Amino acid sequence: MATPISLSKHTATTKSRRVLACVLCQQRKIKCDRTFPCVNCVRAGEQCEQATRQRRRRFVERDLLARLRHYESLLHQHNIKFDPLHTPTRDHSSPTQDGPNEIPEGGQSERTVLETNTNLLKEKKTIKPKSLNIWHAMSQKTVASKDDDGNDSENDETDNGFLHDSDDIRHAVIKKAWNHMFQVTHTPTLQTRIIDAASDIANINPTLEALMFSIYCVSILSLTEDQCSALFKSPKKDLLTAYQSACQQALRGCSILRSSDRESLTALYLYLVSIRPDTDPASLSSMLGVAIRIGQRIGIHNESMYGKCSALEAEMRRRLWWSLIIFDNRICEMSDYKTASLAPTWDCRVPLNVSDFELQPGIKIPPAANNKPTEMVFAVVRSELADFVRHSAFHLDFTNPILNTMAPRSPTVDEAERLLALEKTIEEKYLVSCNPENPLHFMTIWTMRAYLAKNRLLQHYSQYSAKSVQQTYLQRKVGISHALRMLECDTNLMTSPLTKGYLWHVHFQFPFPGYIHLLQDLKRRPVEGHTDHAWEVMSNNYEARMMDTKDDERPLFIVFSRIVLQAWGVREQVARQQQTPLVPPRIVSNIRNKLMQMMADFGQDADTVQPGGTSDLNADNLPIPMQMDFNVPGVAYGAGGQVPMSLGAWGYPEMSGLSSMDVDANQFLLNTMEWNILHARGR
Repeated sequence: MATPISLSKHTATTKSRRVLACVLCQQRKIKCDRTFPCVNCVRAGEQCEQATRQRRRRFVERDLLARLRHYESLLHQHNIKFDPLHTPTRDHSSPTQDGPNEIPEGGQSERTVLETNTNLLKEKKTIKPKSLNIWHAMSQKTVASKDDDGNDSENDETDNGFLHDSDDIRHAVIKKAWNHMFQVTHTPTLQTRIIDAASDIANINPTLEALMFSIYCVSILSLTEDQCSALFKSPKKDLLTAYQSACQQALRGCSILRSSDRESLTALYLYLVSIRPDTDPASLSSMLGVAIRIGQRIGIHNESMYGKCSALEAEMRRRLWWSLIIFDNRICEMSDYKTASLAPTWDCRVPLNVSDFELQPGIKIPPAANNKPTEMVFAVVRSELADFVRHSAFHLDFTNPILNTMAPRSPTVDEAERLLALEKTIEEKYLVSCNPENPLHFMTIWTMRAYLAKNRLLQHYSQYSAKSVQQTYLQRKVGISHALRMLECDTNLMTSPLTKGYLWHVHFQFPFPGYIHLLQDLKRRPVEGHTDHAWEVMSNNYEARMMDTKDDERPLFIVFSRIVLQAWGVREQVARQQQTPLVPPRIVSNIRNKLMQMMADFGQDADTVQPGGTSDLNADNLPIPMQMDFNVPGVAYGAGGQVPMSLGAWGYPEMSGLSSMDVDANQFLLNTMEWNILHARGR
């Protein structure tokens, strides 16, 4: 018996000595190595302070409900009439079987309450059966919490917001509800309200119901197909359809079109984010126009309307407005860029770089912004970049040139220099302090670098499009460097395991301007110093994004292939003239193999169509589908359903003067096409 006793003592000693994460790592929500000083504090130059274990908070609502159930059971036993807290749906005699003083904390009483709430929800006619998961999940997750240490080893495993195979639906909802990358909900207050709502589902506030269903929709959107099958036992598409339908009903229930509640608008915004992959950009742009008009009616775009708001409410309004505007701007890039609301006509300030725990209800003075990354770092950095862009001439030249008179800027500083200075500021102020091993920080680093490269390329077009002279070699080299940077940043995002939970957002940012700029340049100048490097960069990005072509993406893939093969065909022609051997880049080889397979699938003899086999397959004799048998979101069709063969430059329809920049934007592009459909993974 000595051995078991010693083992028990050793286990107890080991458990009592478990080291907690330091205070700063808990506040910043990053993984701590639990050495003092820890690596993160040493890197940041901060004093490392070991956190003390907080006393477990008792779930007061649970205790009260358990007592009420016990007293109600006593009244039932003695045949005393009373009005129960909830409509009885089952026999509640089980809590009294062991006596009133023998109900363990978190034991049978907890399960009884949750089972009762689940059954009550089934009786509610206006909520679909699937909605019970979310409320059951919220209450059960909170009740069953075994540790208040926010940086426990269990939480470290899911710091990246991505679910493990062993997790269930409760973890899916909680992680996504509390740690959303856009930070348009306030975690501490929302969690408390959900706990209260879970105890009285029949009287849940319609706005809160809509908000929770919208969070649920975005949560499912961020999961992979395999995770949906493992967690829900259902295909991802079916889940999204079901919960988006429930969210629509909840939005109608809170009268979204007439509501002046900020949280109702938040629910609408998250719902629109969730339907984006399968919605035509023109249609989604119209719906976003409604959302923005609601926001303007509420006044979240106008700082003068913030005087009556608490510091917490003011910050949440700023977060929501900037999220709406940035989302709308991207959708307008894919439909009609001139309708974008990213303009200098409103004065909402950029949100503060503060964590949710620093914003408490009732405070009148907002906290000071942090100089180090917080959970808001992604939202803050992209808002600062968007704030610069909305006042920039290169942006307004493409949207509404008359607004240039409203945009304050220095007449003595070149806009290219201002962009370079902004990039340096963002790097030094935010990105240099980010931990590249943290998923959110990694997303912030490479998403913002890609966004900066994209806007520097647009500024390059704006600067030289009005000039009648051809660009010099150095000027063209600058534009090529921006295009290469776009693709390299995007490849880093697509290939890193850290972004697995954020791929739904990465797919939304297809670097189409970079592809077009490089391919046009390679077609005009097929043999230059950067040629091989450009084909290698495009091959890497192609392998990360477009290796697997689905059946409904084939027509668009064929058109994209035509663009690539046209550029490569010029290079092959030069090689034949010079009689030099030439090895096709991986992107060309893969495209040719896929096209040959498509021909075989359609019953065509590939060797008959292309006598030389795959090596001779080129854009000139590539059959282009002239009509779709189905509608593809994001495609603007011509009369009779024909595929249009022209495009204003990647969604900026009226970029005049491109001929002087060696860019033939109408030669082989598609009309206002959402190119993201070519590579939209994991819907």
